[in-house]
Amino acid sequence: MSDLLLPPGTRLLHIGPHKTGTTALQIALGKNREAMLKQGVRYVWGGEHLNANLAALAVAKRPTRRFSSAKPVPIEHWTTLVEKVTRALSEERIMISGEEFCSANEATIEQIVRELLIDRIHILITLRPLERIMASQWQQYVQAGAVTRSLEEWLESAFNNETDIENIKRFWIRHRHDALVHRWSERVGRDQVTVLILDERDKSYL
Repeated sequence: MSDLLLPPGTRLLHIGPHKTGTTALQIALGKNREAMLKQGVRYVWGGEHLNANLAALAVAKRPTRRFSSAKPVPIEHWTTLVEKVTRALSEERIMISGEEFCSANEATIEQIVRELLIDRIHILITLRPLERIMASQWQQYVQAGAVTRSLEEWLESAFNNETDIENIKRFWIRHRHDALVHRWSERVGRDQVTVLILDERDKSYL
């Protein structure tokens, strides 16, 4: 395992995507933050949830359902996160996790890696097979009222690449996994990106 140990001062940014065990991981990180800190690892998040999703939405200038209007999340959520990272001890390894980072475009990625310091950042991407993701994503869209069609109809639209439908477009931004890895590795370099393929047989693997 020692060959996987990141150098002191690394900012490890876990960007998801969604439906790859992100919530379970973030809860585990949040509950164990004191034990991690004793080992020189500082878990940083913002808001009431144990993740950095509000910061991710803020830097991307995107809204969230938590706010009543379609206005972007206030940029303070991002700047506060950056300040927490900056105040950390130079030898501490920093852990940040927010699946909303996976939807960042090239310009947003540029800002993220610049403000978190490109020479210190390392990107973690967790992946599962699409067959394990799509039904769960459809169910969540239905619960949110974003989709009213059957699973079969939604899958047909997704695989026909009907990106004029907003939820289909958003899904493929997250889950064209080859494009997701490419977007980030193009900016930070392949050596600063780790892709973790989840083991469906071992729920504790992540």
